[in-house]
Amino acid sequence: MIFIRFLGIYSFLLTAICFLLTLCSFPVSSCSQIKKKKRFYPFFPVEYEYPDSSLGNGKTFVYRSISDSAYFMFEDRKIINENGKNYLISRQYNQEFTLDSAKSTIDKELIESYIFFKNDPIIKLKGAILQNDVVDDGSRFGKAIANIEYKADELPDYTAKMRDEEFFLKDTVINWNGQKLECLKTRQSVWFKLHNKRDRSDSLISYRVSEGYFAKGIGLIKYQGTSEGRSETMVLKEIRDIAVSREKN
Repeated sequence: MIFIRFLGIYSFLLTAICFLLTLCSFPVSSCSQIKKKKRFYPFFPVEYEYPDSSLGNGKTFVYRSISDSAYFMFEDRKIINENGKNYLISRQYNQEFTLDSAKSTIDKELIESYIFFKNDPIIKLKGAILQNDVVDDGSRFGKAIANIEYKADELPDYTAKMRDEEFFLKDTVINWNGQKLECLKTRQSVWFKLHNKRDRSDSLISYRVSEGYFAKGIGLIKYQGTSEGRSETMVLKEIRDIAVSREKN
């Protein structure tokens, strides 16, 4: 019975990870979660992020699909204080999955990362951060690279590895809520591999590429993701207080 139970969890995990990198997926890790190094501080200018000073008691960023007005993605973001130090906590989710729950220092060094799937029992993948850098690739802001290895206590034989690369494409202007906004456009590639350490043939490899638009003083206002030959565009609908969002969701 234990084997059957774990097999069910694994099947669910495979389905969930496929969903994670398909057309509806939110960016798994945003530019703001990549550690800044050397002269690439930050990966792009801070004025293209939502100011931490404006978060107050926490904000929810609400994204809606342009092809399905009933489909939403959310990101909660807030500052917490632990032992006299401030940290940025972010959580990206929809109705089924918490795609990324992360903890970063105020200067954007990613120190914790989790993925949660609502199952019976709930599956929690804890990430070990193997790499979290910005490298000089000769481009304007460099390339942000993150490598994270996820494991779940419920599936001790399985490891999920994610590689995330993001770089600047161009300056642009887009219309958003009736406004013309200056934006930085970036391209992000994510590779996700799930494998069984006891059976190398038992694996899953997924790949997604997305392009994000970051507006001054707001942050990510639009992104277009493509995976498995399918694509989806999500647009920022509103920014609201976390307390309000909990009542509405």
